[in-house]
Amino acid sequence: HPITLYHIFGYIVIEVGITVSDEESAVALTSNILSQDFSEDAFNIVIDAAKPTPTSIYARPGDRVYKWNSNSSRGSHIATIGFNAQNSDGIKGFVTAEHALWNASNLGIYECNCSAKSSCATSKSTDSCFVPFSSSIAGCTGLISNSGLYGSNTYKITASYTSSANLEGQTLTGFGKTSGKYTGIVISTNTSYHLDGGDGTSITDALLLKTAKGKPAGGDSGGCIVKIQNSSTTPQTVTFAGILSATSDDTDCTYAYVPKAHKITSALGVTLISGSN
Repeated sequence: HPITLYHIFGYIVIEVGITVSDEESAVALTSNILSQDFSEDAFNIVIDAAKPTPTSIYARPGDRVYKWNSNSSRGSHIATIGFNAQNSDGIKGFVTAEHALWNASNLGIYECNCSAKSSCATSKSTDSCFVPFSSSIAGCTGLISNSGLYGSNTYKITASYTSSANLEGQTLTGFGKTSGKYTGIVISTNTSYHLDGGDGTSITDALLLKTAKGKPAGGDSGGCIVKIQNSSTTPQTVTFAGILSATSDDTDCTYAYVPKAHKITSALGVTLISGSN
């Protein structure tokens, strides 16, 4: 029975919340309480069947990726979701950085464990992995919506760039659990780099972005990098360009290394899923 305290004009008013199973019980209980000279403001009866249905669980692009243990206990957040996808068998899931698996046995979101490491499809050449959903996930979405990280605006992935896209000089927007929303200018569309740690992963033909010093940062890995196409709509429409893989700092800026969208989907054998759920 939840108890709520209100301060009204210097007095403390106590409201007791009572849950019952049906309307008939609610009527009988209300009558009984009022007959004992209690005020109608002193209690609140909730019919269990009329409680709102919990909001569906989604693993959205830009949301945090967590380590999970095999005993279903959640660990620390270690990466960011890039996009939702579906493989050739119709299995749905999310894509994040492959190096998130280096020190994790299971990956998931805040609400639930999604998959064991052994169930994930991986691509070291694009530093990406496909994490199948557990039964707790309601469905796929292309909606980037997280007010705690990115403010009140929402963004919807509607397409992804193909191999013919030339993004040099374009301003792209990234989403990450550490830095929030950040922007960078593409200064190269064909850069190669090496990831420290793990088993010596090397990536070729990636985008290189010049960003503000310190953004992106650790924990932003795997997060989606997009081009905002229409900022006047709600949600704003964006085209997916790639995911964040690594960074390096210079004197007055940070460089972000971004495996390309079409290389990721091809290597993992998945298709990007859009939509605004």
